[in-house]
Amino acid sequence: MDLNALRMFIAAVQSGSLSAAAEKIEVPLPTLSRRISELEQSLNSQLLIRSKRGVKLTTMGQRLFDQSLYPIESLLEAERTVRSDMRHMHGRLRLSLPDGFEFWGKLIIDFQRRYPHIQISCQYTDIRLDLIEEDIDVALRIGDLVTDKVIAKRHAPLQRLLVATPAFVQAFGEPQSIEELDNFALAGWYFTHGSATKWQLGNRIYTPKLKLSANSFRQLLDYTLADMAICEMPEFVAKPHLDKGELRPILPRLSMPELPVHQIYAAHRHPSAILRVYLDFCDMWLAQHK
Repeated sequence: MDLNALRMFIAAVQSGSLSAAAEKIEVPLPTLSRRISELEQSLNSQLLIRSKRGVKLTTMGQRLFDQSLYPIESLLEAERTVRSDMRHMHGRLRLSLPDGFEFWGKLIIDFQRRYPHIQISCQYTDIRLDLIEEDIDVALRIGDLVTDKVIAKRHAPLQRLLVATPAFVQAFGEPQSIEELDNFALAGWYFTHGSATKWQLGNRIYTPKLKLSANSFRQLLDYTLADMAICEMPEFVAKPHLDKGELRPILPRLSMPELPVHQIYAAHRHPSAILRVYLDFCDMWLAQHK
């Protein structure tokens, strides 16, 4: 099979028309049209239905597209990688991130500073998206995984703790036991699937009555820094403010369990060079920002 013709066929499907595909891959329109026709002849099957509005796949065309898309993309990416060093990698990375996990944006900024030619699309949602259906390269998952149909890259777990500002403690005091938490304004994560918030403190499970719940670490941090509540949050969110003395730990002797952190991608997809670079960068960045 002519791989160049197959590449042109895939470009036509993705672009929606022969003219758009020719422009995208910088091939003369007559050449692209001829090569796709030759591909159809070699397979003895019509792959595309052509019209003034564009192109549509036939049943055989859909089958060929589904089975050849990722191998061709991998070959093209391998070619690009060989032709350029890692610093000048070109391509696109599509990420799915938990809703409210804005602090991952700092990692993405540093990643793009190192690899400025990689385009990144971020989708923030608590919905567990189908990676193939939504065309997601990699998804960040916090907590235990609920499926074995993916390949998971495990990162350092999230440490959690309770924090408040010195001004809050001065105004309202500081709890000395789990039971005393009932007497304070509390803030924590909002679970969109309806589960009640529970904090494990030492060997005890505590169900807080939250004055504020939010699925945004940014909002929880701002609320806490405004002297409004004792808040449960990941250590990496609180650490810069702990170091400056703007926050202080509450009930530090009662440790909270770590949360597993994974990045997952579809099991049948071979990880692209860009994805491998990204995952390695995440390991390095997270180790530096503990």
